[in-house]
Amino acid sequence: MHRFSVIAIIYYPMVLTVCLSHVLIIMYFLKVVTSRLETLNSSLCVLWIPHTICRELTVTLTLRDHICDIVNKINAVYGFTSLLCFAYGSYSMTAEILYLLDTLTDPKYPFRSLIINVIWVLTFFSLLFHLSATSSAMSDEAKKTAEILSRAYGKGKDYQNIIDKFLTKSIRQETKFTAYGFFVIDNSTLFKIISAVTTYLVILIQFKQLEESKND
Repeated sequence: MHRFSVIAIIYYPMVLTVCLSHVLIIMYFLKVVTSRLETLNSSLCVLWIPHTICRELTVTLTLRDHICDIVNKINAVYGFTSLLCFAYGSYSMTAEILYLLDTLTDPKYPFRSLIINVIWVLTFFSLLFHLSATSSAMSDEAKKTAEILSRAYGKGKDYQNIIDKFLTKSIRQETKFTAYGFFVIDNSTLFKIISAVTTYLVILIQFKQLEESKND
């Protein structure tokens, strides 16, 4: 059991860090796509040749399609592991906080172990927070593509077919990171984890108080 705990302490933060780095890379490329579309949109009223705009628009939207494919592949590779990380994180934070509450009143409890437990809880929570916040920001960045294209749609008929095809295709595209399809990883995920940990802590504390009252 001790070996499993050591492996989990090393493995799960490492996996969350790798997932976070992938999300940051995807968000960077989405910002590149957004920037290029903004440039195209602002250049529509300038003396641009229509077929040049169509070519640039097609290249940019193709890049975005590739990004969506990469997101789906990342979900396929890391989805189940992310689910385990969030499940273990919820369990681990609940157990560690309960353990801290039990031992804070114990004068014999070593101060060094207390610091280690606090650092572990804060580290894991920080990784979950950054992964959830970054994933949410990435989803918001992906939504900007349709907003920019909707503004550019009425500025000319030469490239409306390209925009129509993209908007039709984007309905079926999901640029979101999920935990094996069970839930979307975004800002609401962190709130759900905090709510679950708080609920479990209250239940466990009540059970402990009931057990102590019976023993007395």
